[in-house]
Amino acid sequence: MGFGKLGDKVKNLWQKIPLSTVKSFMSKKKYLITIVIFLIYMTFFDSSSFLHFLKVKRETMRLNREIATYKEEYHNDSLRLHELTYNREALERYARERYRMKEPDEVIYIVE
Repeated sequence: MGFGKLGDKVKNLWQKIPLSTVKSFMSKKKYLITIVIFLIYMTFFDSSSFLHFLKVKRETMRLNREIATYKEEYHNDSLRLHELTYNREALERYARERYRMKEPDEVIYIVE
């Protein structure tokens, strides 16, 4: 099986390390190895991983911006509705502009 130049170097280096050294290292550093494996698992593979957390946080921020936009739009529409409800001139102006309504004796010229 060909591993390439780097693979051959790693394979040769691994063969030079005595098994007793590996066992000694693993027995001394078993807690560190366990923590590193746990962190790798939690970061990439778990359903509540760090990457999933970042994705959810980004989505939450996007939805909060969208909510703020809709709240502002709702506020503006509420002001407009209040104005049209209580101000007859504003209602008449809105009807003339939006629906091209006119008085019976008027002539309207539309310039586009």
